[in-house]
Amino acid sequence: MKDNSKRILQIVIIFIVILMILLIVLAININKSKTKNNSNTNIINKTLGNSDSNLLDNSVDNSDENSTGDTNSIEGETVEVLPTVYENLSTIQDVCNYLGCTYIDSKNSTEKKYDKDIYINFNTEPAEVEGREYYSNKPFYEDVIINFADKMEDDFRIIDESRSIVITVKLDDDSEQKNATYLINNDPHFFDNAVSKKSLSKIVETQNDVSNLKVKSPIIQSLINNNWQAQLSVQNMQKQEGNYYVYNGYKVRMLGDRVYNIIFDSNYKEEIFDGITTGMDQADLYDKLPDAYYFGTDIATALGYKTNGFYVFFLNGKISIYPTVTLDQNKDEQLNALMTKLNKDGDYSSFIDNITKVYTDYTIYENNNGKIDIKYPLEGFEIKFGYDKNNGITIYDNFQGKIVDNKTLTDIQKDGNIPNNLYILYDNLMFQETYDTLE
Repeated sequence: MKDNSKRILQIVIIFIVILMILLIVLAININKSKTKNNSNTNIINKTLGNSDSNLLDNSVDNSDENSTGDTNSIEGETVEVLPTVYENLSTIQDVCNYLGCTYIDSKNSTEKKYDKDIYINFNTEPAEVEGREYYSNKPFYEDVIINFADKMEDDFRIIDESRSIVITVKLDDDSEQKNATYLINNDPHFFDNAVSKKSLSKIVETQNDVSNLKVKSPIIQSLINNNWQAQLSVQNMQKQEGNYYVYNGYKVRMLGDRVYNIIFDSNYKEEIFDGITTGMDQADLYDKLPDAYYFGTDIATALGYKTNGFYVFFLNGKISIYPTVTLDQNKDEQLNALMTKLNKDGDYSSFIDNITKVYTDYTIYENNNGKIDIKYPLEGFEIKFGYDKNNGITIYDNFQGKIVDNKTLTDIQKDGNIPNNLYILYDNLMFQETYDTLE
């Protein structure tokens, strides 16, 4: 009997030991599976910000742009590594020389997750602003990344110390198509923010520039004297055309009791400014107008100016005028508070509901299947949510006041960091609208 008890006890002990070994092996495999899954979280399609949970699409901490730490939690952008015209180039240095970049060195990476650190100097900035044209050089940078990836077999980094740029590149060649997922300075919206920084610099540089135009039109002078408030004469009105009331020689759009925009056409024969009438050739206009602060890069088609009391745009023989607005400190404080709150809680529905109560003079409020676009040309900002990119607030060149965390545009420029959900363009919504209306 005792022998049977001992045998049963031995069998139980052996069973327990085997069970413990199986549990340990299972735990190790689960951990490996998690590690493998984490390593693949950055291999994504080349579409960012499409999920409903990512309506605020640049909500990442960019306080340390040159961070080279763990980026697995931040999605990069994936590009296909396809054969190109550079495939006959045998080395990274050959590719660099061909693309006009300066090859410096290639070393074992100082980061364990990467095989090599390739040091180069890019031959162009990430973004450019020329006149009123702003654009990123993303296609060129991707060209470099793709052709470097074509020559590499393991994950690597591209480092441009002169521009404080660190690009991490992870390769995925498990499938038939080799892909490369890159992330620049830990910022998935690097190129958008690069455009914002360039635009911000131009806006701060020119925000106090104004032109002096001597008003001759009694209509414009009366509007200036009355702070652009007006009661339109129904008796002399010819028709209503969309949002505009049409008179002989001009048409007017109202926002509340104030004139938002007045456009003079060729039927208005009087001088509007000193020596300037409708129907004039753009080159003649340019000779008569001041040099300071003009909009547009092609004087043959469009000109625009800011004065202390209004904006004026010349296009196709017509003259379009908008009032400037004085900063409302109370509204500005509310905008700053709402934007600061948005960046903390991400509640865009509450933000939109409240901002449209504070600023009622929007010219566009569109809601197409959850894609919301609200424009405030006079105040110089636009609100967008539900889009593939640039969800949040876009600031234009006539914006005044504080936008987030009690910071002005000048403060943001000094900080060097673009706040989350904020985009800045060296552009003007009134100028855009002029093209849409008069072209």
